[in-house]
Amino acid sequence: MDQLKDFMDFYNNPYSKELTKNFGMIANYSAASLLGFSQLIDKITKDDEQSKETVDHCMNLIESICCQLQRTGIFCSAIMKDDPKLAPVKAESYLNSFTTGCQRIIGKKCKISIASVQDFTIVSSSDFLDLLLLGFIRKNCANAGFLQTNEEDLPSFEISACIKNDIPQITLNTNASIPQRNYDTFGSQEFFENFFNEFAVLISEKLNIETEISSSHMIIRFPRNSGSDSLIFESPKLQLASEGRSLFRIMLNDI
Repeated sequence: MDQLKDFMDFYNNPYSKELTKNFGMIANYSAASLLGFSQLIDKITKDDEQSKETVDHCMNLIESICCQLQRTGIFCSAIMKDDPKLAPVKAESYLNSFTTGCQRIIGKKCKISIASVQDFTIVSSSDFLDLLLLGFIRKNCANAGFLQTNEEDLPSFEISACIKNDIPQITLNTNASIPQRNYDTFGSQEFFENFFNEFAVLISEKLNIETEISSSHMIIRFPRNSGSDSLIFESPKLQLASEGRSLFRIMLNDI
C-alpha cells in the first residue's frame, strides 16, 4: 500500500476537506470550552489548600487534553489553507526565535541549540516552518520515551541554516532516532504524529519547498533565489487560523 498516495488522495477529496474543516472547528471549540472550565476551577478552589493536589492533577489533565485538541485544530487549519501568506524570513533571526520558543516551553526536559548559521533570506511562512520543525521534534521525543532521568539521555536537537549547492536549507538533527513504525499500530499515537511524514509532504507542496525526513534529521530545502540578501525587514508573525495560543506551547507543553 502506498501510504503517501492514500493520504494525499484522502485530503484532496472535497468531502474529506469539509470533514477536516468541521473537525478542526469542533476541536478548537472543545479546547476553548475546557480552558474556560479549567479557569473556573482555578478561581473557585484557589484558596482551598486541602484540594490543591487533586485540583493540580485535574488542571494538568485538562491542559494535556486541550493541547491535543488544539494541535488537531492547528493541523486541520494548515491542511485547509490553500494559499499560505508568504513573507521574507531571515535565517539567523528565524533560528534564534525558534530555539528561544522551544526552550521557553521545554525548559530542562530537552536540549535544543543552534549548530551554525549562514544567514540568508527566503520567502516563506514562518508559522508553517514552525509547525514542520515542531512536529518533527514532538514525534522524536514521543518515540524516544521523553521523560529521562539522566541528563545525558535527554533528547537533543541541533538546528542549522546554510546554502548548499546554491540551495538555501534549514537542517534539524537529533540524537533521538524515530524507530520504524508499523501502521497496524494505529492509535498508539496522535494521528498527525503517526502520519507526520505524509503531512510534511502536503505542507511542503503548499510552500513550494522540499522536505527530507529520516530517523535522525529533517532538512527543509527552499527554491533557488527564493529570497534576496538585500531584504532587511523581518517577516511579520502570522498566526494560523484558530490557533488561539502559542504554537510552541500547544506542540511541546504536554510531551
